[in-house]
Amino acid sequence: MSEIFEGVLVRNERAELERALAAVASPLSLAVAAVSPGVWAAYRDDPRGSAAFSEEVERVAREISAVLGRALVVRYDSRVGHRSACLYQQGALGRHFGEADETYVGLDAKGYPLEKGQKYRADELDPNKEYETALNAIQIGLEALGGGDWNELHALMTT
Repeated sequence: MSEIFEGVLVRNERAELERALAAVASPLSLAVAAVSPGVWAAYRDDPRGSAAFSEEVERVAREISAVLGRALVVRYDSRVGHRSACLYQQGALGRHFGEADETYVGLDAKGYPLEKGQKYRADELDPNKEYETALNAIQIGLEALGGGDWNELHALMTT
């Protein structure tokens, strides 16, 4: 089964996120859920099927960040292996995180990640070797936001 997730994350109280969302006029259907202590997601809960990601989510994030300081747009599509994040600060795009920002680590002969292995970027990977993602774009975005649990977010994205 494929999963598609698109949402806005903030480090704040739920009530603050809900107040900021109430002030944003948007046609999107958004649900709110906890990602980890102090980190909340307002995410699309409409049936989208094969619909593309919406620029409206970025507008919502811009407006929320203007009120709350920072907001992180997170996009995940398991059908094509897409992971990205965009950090908005004070109503403006601060940074985009995508595949070029991700790091990878080589695998040993048994297929396990090399614990002390060198980290590589996508453009440095040897096509004749196998790798595992060490740090993905969404994890990098969570760090830039100031926290958030990747495992909890991944569980929300895939249920």
